[in-house]
Amino acid sequence: DERAISADPALVAEVARAYEQGLEAAGVQGTLKHFPGLAGVAEDTHHEAGFLRTPTARLATHDWKPFQEVSASTQAAV
Repeated sequence: DERAISADPALVAEVARAYEQGLEAAGVQGTLKHFPGLAGVAEDTHHEAGFLRTPTARLATHDWKPFQEVSASTQAAV
């Protein structure tokens, strides 16, 4: 997906955590956007409504991991 950091949840978490820590160091609280994840949405949500087709089990083991990891170590909102 061109709009995603990576397909690797660990890399997404690493980049998002670093970004959020930079925001917090500057006195800004960030928001972890697009929960529960847009990886399974084929539509461009900038132009039309999207439909999440990803099974919940896949979301829990993959898509939600970056949200969980960054939330546990920062003050980011979801």
